[in-house]
Amino acid sequence: MPRLLLAFIVTLTLIVTLPARAQTDPGPAPKASVAEPPGRDPHVERLEKALEDLRDAGASSATSGVLSNFVAGSASVGLGTWVLVAHADSDEDDSSVGAGVLAIAMGGAWLALAVHGWFAPSTDELRLDRWRALRARELIDDRALARFEGELAAEAEIARLIRTGKGVAYIGVAAAGAGVIALAAADQVASGSRGLAYLEGGMLVAFGLWQSIANLAGSSYTEDIVRRYHESEAAARVSLEPHATGAQLRLRARF
Repeated sequence: MPRLLLAFIVTLTLIVTLPARAQTDPGPAPKASVAEPPGRDPHVERLEKALEDLRDAGASSATSGVLSNFVAGSASVGLGTWVLVAHADSDEDDSSVGAGVLAIAMGGAWLALAVHGWFAPSTDELRLDRWRALRARELIDDRALARFEGELAAEAEIARLIRTGKGVAYIGVAAAGAGVIALAAADQVASGSRGLAYLEGGMLVAFGLWQSIANLAGSSYTEDIVRRYHESEAAARVSLEPHATGAQLRLRARF
């Protein structure tokens, strides 16, 4: 029983730590429009679009995180409670009781994270609210634009560092799984638990390699949105295109 419970906890932990970025990719950003409505600054519009994309992508990621934490927490608390109740009249297997308490504790933490993630506003939502409040009061000037662009640049850099750190950490997970398999192959694990050790070790290796490659070789939705914003800004500032007039070829700058 303790071995099965520990395997269950390991599986739930892997599920909860799955990245949500595959579900939160906001897609390609629209190209900068040349003709903007009168009285509206294209620079301001593009920055607000980037802030909205961050808010929407973060909300999708938060929702998937809340659901995974709730499912994992409920299952862990339920299983841990069942283990404690099943061994209430037994004094022979203290390890099962300890594993049950551990499962309930981890499940409670996951459920608390789910509740917090559901009700707490994200930094992306708060940033967009601040931006819209300033815009409603017509206080968006060059300093305000530079401040929000600086926040986006900082968010992208933080996201890159977190993604890289996760990639390195998952290499450690894969190495740990390989170590479990090596111990089982060297007969350092009880014969009755050897099959479970191979299973858990293989899961850790596969999951660790998959996540390390995804994190180190990919990019987060924050990095994607900020990069596309800067690309649209660069394209809007100057776009050189051939313009033929008779036999003369000119370059026309579009701002």
